[in-house]
Amino acid sequence: MFHLSIITPERIVFEGEVKSLTAPAATGYIEILTNHSPFIALLQPGKMTITASPKERLDMAVSGGFLEFSRNVALLLADAVELISDIDFERAQQAFDRAQELIRHSPHKTDVTRTIEALHRAKNRMHLSRPLINK
Repeated sequence: MFHLSIITPERIVFEGEVKSLTAPAATGYIEILTNHSPFIALLQPGKMTITASPKERLDMAVSGGFLEFSRNVALLLADAVELISDIDFERAQQAFDRAQELIRHSPHKTDVTRTIEALHRAKNRMHLSRPLINK
């Protein structure tokens, strides 16, 4: 087991002992287990899975951020993290549509980098929550 803290600007999302963490690093998905070698990674929008025990598993959407691991302590800092089961697909769709519209119709008046990041976050949220709609 190792200690994991997940923090956003608004709150501490998770704090506790876990068996593993799978997260979307910029170079691909990584899995952390106890006694992993120290590292720092840039995260991209994607699915994150926390396993505390064989029966306790949390699937979350992460917007991107940073992950540090050293001496069996992991610290994940992100703009936004939410349980996949809490994602409102329609709201994510609206955010995606707004970002696409901004890119298409006002590229000179828009912070294109931030708008593209918003587009990726919304697309990730839609992708992760879509299977829940069909259940």
